This record gives sequence, C-alpha cells and structure tokens, in this order.
Amino acid sequence: MIPPFNEHGDLPPGAHESTWAEFEARFGFTARRRELLVSLRCVLDLLQRAGVTGGWVGGSFVTTKPEPGDVDLCWDLHGSVDAERLGAEFWNGDGLAGTADFADLDVMPDDPELGLVRMVLSHTSEGRARGTVLLRLGAHSPGADSDDVCGGSDP
Repeated sequence: MIPPFNEHGDLPPGAHESTWAEFEARFGFTARRRELLVSLRCVLDLLQRAGVTGGWVGGSFVTTKPEPGDVDLCWDLHGSVDAERLGAEFWNGDGLAGTADFADLDVMPDDPELGLVRMVLSHTSEGRARGTVLLRLGAHSPGADSDDVCGGSDP
C-alpha cells in the first residue's frame, strides 16, 4: 500500500509495494501523468516478458508534483532475465545491462544486493530521503489493450 505524502509532497522513506492498479490510480492525477503512465506500462511489459520480477519508481513522479518531467524506473537485475527477449535498448556495448532511455523515462538496472540506483532514487537532489514505489511485475496487469497501446504484441 502506498502511504500518504509528507509535508514536502514526497512519500515517506522506504520502498512501498504497490499493485499496478493502485499505482495508476494514485499517480495518474493529471493528463501529463497519465501520458507518462502509458509509456511506463509499455516498458514494464517489456521487462516482465523478459523475466524481470520487479521495478522501483522514484523521483518526481512519485511526489505531488503535477507535471513531472519524466519517470525514473530501476529494474531488478537479479534472477533469470532473458537478454534476447529484453532487447538491445537495455544493454550497453559491453553486453552488460545499461541505462535505457525511452521517451520521458529513465530506465536503469540495479542489483538488489547492492541497491545503488535505488539509493539514488530514494533521495532528493538536496539529499532529503524520500520513498520509492516497488511494482512486482507479477502483480502488474496492463490490461487487454496493452499490445495496441505499446505498438505490438509478443511473438
């Protein structure tokens, strides 16, 4: 469950687990945010189809800011991820997981044992701790129109 925002408009520190439905209802409160949610849903679909089991959303998207510039997503590198199904945009030139840039999304891998990227997502630029939202991709249910919205279907 996603807790209430604090006096700064941030979530309290910690990773707050959420279903897709709760996340979409909580953070889709402007047209810009709903637009970003469509893009996020498409990237989550790609990650889930490749075997990624979770992703953390942080930054201004999980605040009260009405018009966030982007969505910061950190995906769980641990486990059995199928590199071929994930696609080249998620890998750097050395064959290692790298930062992927999608329209208005910053998508970064993270090893859950290290948690370095999540640590960055969980602090403001001023260094104040704030919360992130953990989406378990098994709980992520994009809906029947996902292939139409995201531009194709899985072969």
